[in-house]
Parts: sequence; structure tokens; C-alpha cells
Amino acid sequence: MLGLSTHGWKVNFCKFTNETRNGLEDSSRHDGLKSIAAVTGACAGGGYELALACDRIVMVDDRSSTVSLPEVPLLGVLPGTGGLTRITDKRKVRRDLADIFCTTSEGVRADRAKDWKLIDAHAKPQQFNQLLATEIEALRARSTRAAASKGIELTPLKALIDDIGYHYSVVDVQVDQKSASPPSPSRHPLRRLSPRPKRLKRQVPTGIRSRCSVNSTTRF
Repeated sequence: MLGLSTHGWKVNFCKFTNETRNGLEDSSRHDGLKSIAAVTGACAGGGYELALACDRIVMVDDRSSTVSLPEVPLLGVLPGTGGLTRITDKRKVRRDLADIFCTTSEGVRADRAKDWKLIDAHAKPQQFNQLLATEIEALRARSTRAAASKGIELTPLKALIDDIGYHYSVVDVQVDQKSASPPSPSRHPLRRLSPRPKRLKRQVPTGIRSRCSVNSTTRF
């Protein structure tokens, strides 16, 4: 996807994903809302950077699941939206191991990932659910949120899908069926801030992931 994208689209993609990671860390630090990443399968690039933003990373030891930052060997770019910083400054991974990790594309399996401090814990598939439950309870005990606090219910997004595009309650995504180009930020400005920011925040990325758009506007 990124290999065929324009520079402006890549910049906005990195900004959006970095805001997500910063949001997880900010919620943990200031709101007591803890998060855990459960890795089952190949966790590479931006996926592992998202895991790095969580308070804990657990991984299934099935001899096929791996974590990796393959941007250098595969794309020739540094994992610069938080990957390098978080493994050295946040997880305290030795810098020589970080160099090896970031220059290999095949990824690191559970046992070595634990030894290198790339993850916090791992378990065989039969014990993985129990490990995850234990980690969740430990995070609950660390949380500073009130016991009676209730989360925000995220109801299913409702979209009308037709030949023109995807139509949500506050976002309208029009699709150019002949073009395979990703949307250009300069061509699809959000004309003004929606009065429903949470709904807008969910609907915009969903619409962009659905298909490549050529005209995105907010509804009021």
C-alpha cells in the first residue's frame, strides 16, 4: 500500500497511526486506562509499533508468531514513527540487539523476543488464554480508574454502500472506480470540524480503508 502511495498520503498515514499510539500512552499515564497487546501471528511494522505503545505485550509461543520492524531491509526506510524510540528508550532493549532486530525481515519468535525485552511474556497455545487473563487482572490492579467507571459503548457503524461510495452519518466517502490512487489530503479537506468528534474519528479511517476515495466531506 505505502509503496504506491504519494508522499503526502504517507505523511498523513504516519501522523494518524502515531496519534493512535500517543493516545494509548497518554490514556495510560493520565487516565489510568491500561492496554495490552496479545500477539498471535506475524506482528510487523506498524502493528508492532502499536503493540509497543501498550502497557504490556504478550505473545503466543507457537513457533510461527513473530514480532519485527522490517522497514529497513524491505523498504529502505527507518521505522521512524516510534518504533526505534520505544524499543530502546521505553523497553530498554540493548542497542546492539535493536540494530539486529531492525535489520532482519524474518522477525523474532517468542522465546528470543522475551530474552531481548521485545515482549513481556509468552506461553504455549494451550496456556495462552490463561496468561492473557492473568495479565489483564494485573493491569486492572494497577489502574487508577474508579472501580465503578463504565467505558464508552462503541455501537456498530452504519453505512449506506452504493456505486457512488460509502455514506455514514457524519462522513461521506465518494469513490472513483477508475482510479487506484490513494486519497490526497489536499484534494479532500475536511471543511470544518464536526460537532461529533468521536463519531468522526471512527468513521473517517473506516471510510478510507473501505476503498480509495477522491472526495471526502463531513456532514452536519
